[in-house]
Amino acid sequence: MTNPLSESNLAKIFKKSVRNPGHIGTNEGVSVEYKESFGWMSVSDYLKTMASFANRSGGYIIFGIKDKPHELIGLKGEAFERFEKIDNQKWTTNLREHFSPEIVWEKCIYPFDGNSYGVIYTYSAKEKPVICKKDADELRKAAIYYRYNSQNSEIDYPELHQIIEFEKNKINDLWMSTIREIGDSGITKTALLDLKSGKMTGANTTLMIDEKLLNEISFVQEGSFVETGGNPALKVVGQIQTVVGARRVVVEQERNKAINADEIIKCFITQEVVNNPLEFVKQICYQTTGNMPVYYYLYLAEKSTESALSFIETIPINSVAKELLKRRIAQAETKYCEISTANTKSSNKKRRYLQEVLDESLVIPDDVTELKYCLSAMRALSVVEVQEHKNYILEILFKIYTNYFNMKLFSSIKPEFRYLMCWVDEALYMH
Repeated sequence: MTNPLSESNLAKIFKKSVRNPGHIGTNEGVSVEYKESFGWMSVSDYLKTMASFANRSGGYIIFGIKDKPHELIGLKGEAFERFEKIDNQKWTTNLREHFSPEIVWEKCIYPFDGNSYGVIYTYSAKEKPVICKKDADELRKAAIYYRYNSQNSEIDYPELHQIIEFEKNKINDLWMSTIREIGDSGITKTALLDLKSGKMTGANTTLMIDEKLLNEISFVQEGSFVETGGNPALKVVGQIQTVVGARRVVVEQERNKAINADEIIKCFITQEVVNNPLEFVKQICYQTTGNMPVYYYLYLAEKSTESALSFIETIPINSVAKELLKRRIAQAETKYCEISTANTKSSNKKRRYLQEVLDESLVIPDDVTELKYCLSAMRALSVVEVQEHKNYILEILFKIYTNYFNMKLFSSIKPEFRYLMCWVDEALYMH
């Protein structure tokens, strides 16, 4: 996602109330909580809030705003000094002592209208659920805290079930991705590296890595095997820049391994500048649907409509996805969809969601039916509106994709999500 503590993101929260300029115009919700002051006696309460955000989609604790009404007063005096002097390392250690898996967070001081406010942002946990490890004031050992609207409570069964199902699907996807990579490379050209022992085993060879070198490896971002007329050479892209003992290192054009639907969607939502955009276009033709973001990758590849169609024609597969992709590009189809003017329940809901997006105050619904209304409503955004609210819209897509798209309970939102993603792609890059 974009930097949550950036000026543009914080400005979406720090808006004066239209009715009372002395109050903040953004309500507390699933991703925002206000505190009047900052004090060490309330640390367990802050940690509980952070754990609740981590178990959902992340969120902000903002210090310097009164509770009911939310008056903008800022942090002053000792409260400001206490917040300013927070030791990040000690705070992280405190979190680790009380919760597992790890909670990732950032803080800053944000100036607004002559006052200063303390802000702590907690990221959505990569591994869920985050569980409390010991009792401490408001914290209860073995509890799982979750953010419900504007409250932090112990999790209920439906939300816990969703988290468990999501984590199971994530592991399954990781296995499938690994299996696809093995399939792409061929079993005889595949080796496995045990990062604990340093032993690499394959069909034809075993390689032992020196312990000193092994300690320097934190992860391998990508690699490519190429033939040099003798033994294969490996280039590791990441913290390690050279390969010692290889006959020589040959670097071909770098490419991502095993591009799949997840990679196509994530790289678009995060606007990653990939080094092989046409490979992404190619892989869309091998998916189950051609309703994927394509114009972003054509934009990166600097391809016109005509050259894009010519390239797609050369892809050696006859698939429904390929034909749909060709038709979308050739006929300049879009997934834009107006909201009916009729005074119906569904139309009224969609108009409300649309306005919340334009106000950048949307609370993403966690009900399947409501989420469908929300996704459908956003397809009524004009080209100009999508361009003006680009970062906010992409952030919404990121949160929905991360938290709901791959969950079995929310499987019915997938078509609407893809349509919206295509419309955002079209509005931004189909020129």
